[in-house]
Amino acid sequence: MALLLQAETAAPPSGPQKARILGNPAQWFSADHYPAEAAAARKAGRVSTIVRVDDHGAVAGCTISTSSGFAPLDRGTCDLIVQHLSFSPATDSAGKPIASDYPLSVTWHLAINFARETSPTCPTLLPITPETAALSQEQIDQMHLPPDMRLCA
Repeated sequence: MALLLQAETAAPPSGPQKARILGNPAQWFSADHYPAEAAAARKAGRVSTIVRVDDHGAVAGCTISTSSGFAPLDRGTCDLIVQHLSFSPATDSAGKPIASDYPLSVTWHLAINFARETSPTCPTLLPITPETAALSQEQIDQMHLPPDMRLCA
């Protein structure tokens, strides 16, 4: 008696499928890629977009569906999406790739960096939300930081 094993390959999904983002999009929405004008103005917030994905998975456009309230942050978010993201395209009921819209929201946070005077870097972060983005020097002083701590530029 012989045992026959047969490997089965997974059939491609049938029916319509939504577009799927490829890779790790978080790498493009970090402090290193914070829109410069928004960072300089100390603006943070949530940007909701609709990404137009073509039938090859490329980004064909980006529109703001809900603004952060600061146009340079909105524009910078769409610029990053267009420049860096790619997708597996959506498919129709026959499995044929089609263009589609993909909703994507990004929440940007600023940080004030504090470090000991002897440290060349700023490893400790105090996250700043839209509510706390406008900390005054007086408010920072009221945090009672140790005397050898300073605000890093």
